Amino acid sequence: MAQGDKPGHLDRVIEVKRFPVVGIGASAGGLEAVVEFFKAMPDEPGMAFVLIQHLDPHHQSLTVDLLQKHTGISVLQAGEGDLVRSDCLFVIPPNCTLTIKDGLLHLSAPSELRGLRLPIDRFFTSLAEDEQERAVAIVLSGTGSDGAQGLRRVKANGGLVLAQPP
Repeated sequence: MAQGDKPGHLDRVIEVKRFPVVGIGASAGGLEAVVEFFKAMPDEPGMAFVLIQHLDPHHQSLTVDLLQKHTGISVLQAGEGDLVRSDCLFVIPPNCTLTIKDGLLHLSAPSELRGLRLPIDRFFTSLAEDEQERAVAIVLSGTGSDGAQGLRRVKANGGLVLAQPP
């Protein structure tokens, strides 16, 4: 205690509980793999999940409703500024790019032409930078390369990477 400090008047340190943030990338046809993944997940896994799926930009997604039927964790469509929370799954909305910074989700309109977009890589890259060793990146299904560069970034920053075999 420094001179002049009174007992009981010490600065308080607020410890922020940190937990793994799991980014899951899947092609449009990867919903079955995502459902199977969450069917096996406990109701309180102690992690946050963010699903980046290739979606038709012109149609409303039913992913939130479909996944909520197969898991006990909360499933929400990601919104601008959402705080990533443990035991929740956030799903990317159609026609959006999703990133994470300081534990908050950020939505933006895609800047690339359709067909050249790499939303999984973009999210995984931001996840690697934001969460470092707490980042987990999983790629499920698909034949394209979206997610490969982001996986490398997560691994380089000390995170865990997993990929479903083709």
